[in-house]
Amino acid sequence: FSRRVRLTAYAAYGVRDAAVKGGGAVEVRFGQSYLQRKLTLTARHDLMQLGAGQNPFAEPKVAKTALVRSNKARASMTNQLTARYDHEWSEGVLTSLNVDVRDIKSNGYVPMLHADNDPQRSLRVATIGLSARLSWREMMLRRHFDRYSLGSRYPIVVVDGAFGAKGLLGGEYNFGRVELSALYRLPMGRVGESQLIVNTGGVMGRVPYPLLKIHEANGSVWYDRQAFSCMNYLEFASDAWVGWFYEHHFKGLLLDQIPYLNYLRWHEVVTFKGVYGSLREANRGAGAVMQMPEGMIAPSKPYMEIGVGIENIFKVFRVDAIWRLTHRDRVIEGREVDRFRVNISFQLRF
Repeated sequence: FSRRVRLTAYAAYGVRDAAVKGGGAVEVRFGQSYLQRKLTLTARHDLMQLGAGQNPFAEPKVAKTALVRSNKARASMTNQLTARYDHEWSEGVLTSLNVDVRDIKSNGYVPMLHADNDPQRSLRVATIGLSARLSWREMMLRRHFDRYSLGSRYPIVVVDGAFGAKGLLGGEYNFGRVELSALYRLPMGRVGESQLIVNTGGVMGRVPYPLLKIHEANGSVWYDRQAFSCMNYLEFASDAWVGWFYEHHFKGLLLDQIPYLNYLRWHEVVTFKGVYGSLREANRGAGAVMQMPEGMIAPSKPYMEIGVGIENIFKVFRVDAIWRLTHRDRVIEGREVDRFRVNISFQLRF
């Protein structure tokens, strides 16, 4: 109804827990420029999956949780209030300021127990965040309230910082978190195109495990290029880490040479993902503020996956087969970890 204000809301009812969930947002645009200058106020009372994949490169979002396998979900009921202001100074320079307050509830799947086994019913997390997204000659698809990246020949860099102080908006801990992500696409002519994402960062302070970097798992059949398909939720966490997500798109280098199959225009793709991280003594074992869930460790031995796939199926579909290369013999809560997964996705490439 307006090019200045957008309202969104949703509601849901859980038939198993007999609980109502929901949320909503108000977005307000400022100025006459096509550059994004927007205030967003969000409220939510819903389940949140700790360690779900997050993509800092502003691609279109898809409801990946719709196909999560029931034995993989380890979600927490969360009350969340967020205020965020985005200011695009020029094409390729976007900064954001946000204030976020969350109450994360303990449950049987995501327990919160102190070292002496004293339970904690909930965790209040309040942060002030600053972020910057820098790109050069990036192609953008713009709408009144949204912007979608169509890629750039140059690296795209996102720097994100979040800081909490005990007592600030009810927050319970002093801590800081800084994260750096970089995306680079390298055209290689007839051989295709490589794409590399590198993510690194650190958490400062002695904090409970929900405030660590819980490495992104994918419990869904839906492919997420910045999450690990064979990793369990809450399996790995770090307070210092570096991760990589590599894809090479052959653009039909092999399949286009096969008679009859070449008419389908299917394209090959290979992936290689991994993460290396560590935990200080203050955030693990007997020295930790809160006991970690069963099976959670730091990837001090790097966690790695490799995959092969076919994309451009009917122009939009992609199928990936992924193998877990390390930590293959782990058993968590009586179940062996996945060593092999198949993911599907929609994908439009430009």
